[in-house]
Parts: sequence; structure tokens; C-alpha cells
Amino acid sequence: MFVKSSKSNKIYSYFSSKRFTWMGRFIFSFAHNILEILENKNNNHYTNGEFWLINQVKKYNPKIVFDVGANKGDWTIFLKKSIPDAYIYSFEPITSTFRELENNTKVISGVCCNQLALSDRTGKLEMNYFKDNSLFSSIYKHPSLSDDYELEIVEMMTGDEFCITKNIEFIDFLKIDVEGSEFKVLQGFSFFLKEKRIRLIQFEYGQFSLESKVLLKDYYEFFENLGYVVGKIFPTYIDFSPYSVKKENFLTANFIALAFGDSLTKSFKGK
Repeated sequence: MFVKSSKSNKIYSYFSSKRFTWMGRFIFSFAHNILEILENKNNNHYTNGEFWLINQVKKYNPKIVFDVGANKGDWTIFLKKSIPDAYIYSFEPITSTFRELENNTKVISGVCCNQLALSDRTGKLEMNYFKDNSLFSSIYKHPSLSDDYELEIVEMMTGDEFCITKNIEFIDFLKIDVEGSEFKVLQGFSFFLKEKRIRLIQFEYGQFSLESKVLLKDYYEFFENLGYVVGKIFPTYIDFSPYSVKKENFLTANFIALAFGDSLTKSFKGK
């Protein structure tokens, strides 16, 4: 079947034929950078909407907060300053990073540091520790970092089991940033999520999804089947639009899941 050429087809054909010329390379690089900006590919807590989200959540006085993948404690510290009455369970499995987390939070009351990885089962876990980039320590090798890493065997536990051991019945805010293992962490909270015992979940999606083979579509379906709505974090609002294949871009960004109909949704839609 032949399709009659239109003006737009001719324009597309012209520019695609110039892909590897200096003009094509420039346009491609410029367009890619603009896409990253518009898709909020930004690791800075202060400007990517993560700390804006905390300031919205504090209006509802959350009591129990989990910081899974706390690293050195920047997110934990900011949340504690913003919401002094919150009690935070921070999780960091890598020994040297955990020591920094403990040191950075030792004078802050209401923070419980745990040298533990939360996952979909309980046992031992082998992790890759990047000494110069501890933020990227993961069970996966980072696609853009060198092979200069150390292996460390860490303890892991499901979130459900941890809550049972600590007599925790409800989590107001669960933040997960574990470089590709986010879905495993969520699976470890299967009971709590099924029972709607977690009000708000923040999770990261990006390059590591290529390693974990968990697509953004999987997150949307997982949460929607449990009665949660999913939205993407932007600097001053949350985009709750439905899943589309165009969202599957592997650009690192943060998303939230919120129980359907929760009153928090109104606070997140203001732009």
C-alpha cells in the first residue's frame, strides 16, 4: 500500500536525511536537551519538585515516613526540618554510606537509621557499591559508570515484615530511590498496599528500568490494580494524566502513587 506524500512527510524526510550533517546533529542535540528539560530530568531535590512535594504533604501532618535508599540523608534531613513531628525510618544498606547517614542524622530526634535493603524477599543481597558515586549503588551496574565498584553483601527484608517487627500499622509517606529496585521494594509491601496502609508513595523511574526490565507501564498497572492513581512529579505540580507509551522514555524522574480519591490530590494539581 502506498501513501501519498504530504507536505509534512516531505519536511520529515528532508530533516531525517540531514541527521548526520552538522545541522542535523545540532538539531538533534538541541531537541534532546529540550525534551529532558520538559520531562523534568533533574536530580536536584530543591528544583525537581521533590522538596515542593514535601511542603505540600506537611499540611496533612504525616506521622510515619519511610526513606528507602536514604544514601547520606539529604532527603531525610529536609523532610525532618519541614515536618518536625514526623518519625522517619531511613534505610541504607551499604556500610560506608550508612555510617555517613548515621553521622549526618545523629543529632536529629525522630530518625531511625537502618542498615538494611528493603526488597521483595528476606535474606542476603549482593550490591555494587560505587565509591565515588554512592548515589548510584545498586544491584545493577550503572550503564554510564565505569567498572570501578566494590561488591558488598547486605541484609534485606520485605517492607511488610519490617513493619510487623516494628509494630507499624500505617505509613503516611513512602519514598523509594533504589536505582532500579523500586518495583521489588513495592512487591515487598504487598500486604500494606493491598490494605491501603500506605497513603503516598514516591518512586523513581529512569535508565535503570532498562536493567530491571520493569517498564513505567508496569508501575501504572501495578498501582491501578490496587486502587492507586499515578502521577509524575514536576517542579510545582503533579501530572496525573493516564499512561501513554510516549511516557516510556527512560529519562530519570520521580513519580507518586496516591490512593484513588485521596484529598491530597487537590494539593498537587496547582501549577
